[in-house]
Amino acid sequence: WLLDDIKYCARSPNFRSDKDYCPRLSFRVASALLVQFDEESQKQGFEMLRSLAEKGYSDAMVYYGMCLNNGVANNSPDSDAAVSWFKRCADIYEHPQGQYELGVAFYTGEGVLEDEEEAVRLFKLASEQNHPAACYMLGDCLLDGIGVEIDRVLALEWLVRAAELGHRGARSRVMAVLEK
Repeated sequence: WLLDDIKYCARSPNFRSDKDYCPRLSFRVASALLVQFDEESQKQGFEMLRSLAEKGYSDAMVYYGMCLNNGVANNSPDSDAAVSWFKRCADIYEHPQGQYELGVAFYTGEGVLEDEEEAVRLFKLASEQNHPAACYMLGDCLLDGIGVEIDRVLALEWLVRAAELGHRGARSRVMAVLEK
């Protein structure tokens, strides 16, 4: 029945007041299909996500990249293709999740040559948009001097922000730093 909702979403009163209604609905349906246990639903969700990504729907671009990176829906992992989607989304939309995922790729060297300075730059861009995991990674890099000069004070500021934004590991990391 959700697929029928997508088929007729342009007739919805919601569509008349919000032109992103149909892509958002399609994204939610694709996301739901991807977490189903049967392979057919996963493949259908993956294809819906690919279609949305190719149309430039930013959330789909990032999520599609994540699916490519992880090898979802019985596909082999493809970190090179994933990075291209993260980069495209980060460049076009300055999407914080796209910036974060691209930063992780540069941090780990997965799909790109490892470049810790570029990773820190991307984590900072996403952190400035209040992305919790990016705040944590930026704080962690500042604390350990990875890709940037060590700055304990600034590191704690970013780690505290990550904790305030709900990052699970940030609070314990702050406590560990303060105990030293």
